[in-house]
Amino acid sequence: MVLAQGILLGQDRSSTAIYLVDDLSAELDQEHQAAIAELLLQQGGQVLVTGTDLNRLEGLWGNASRKLFHVEQGQIRQQELSE
Repeated sequence: MVLAQGILLGQDRSSTAIYLVDDLSAELDQEHQAAIAELLLQQGGQVLVTGTDLNRLEGLWGNASRKLFHVEQGQIRQQELSE
């Protein structure tokens, strides 16, 4: 529903939505995670994804520009992810 709303918003206003996705791997299997990631990438907007398993999320985004923010003992660390 949120994806459809973002698509309609983009068509109506010629802009892109910012999507916030909390723990994509918690409710979906790998196939459906990939389908959602592909839809999000096609929108061309910014996507912020949280998760607890980097390995499950890392391969979903293809060549898209990606940054990782990791919280460790109360400190936020940022790193570029390789393509």
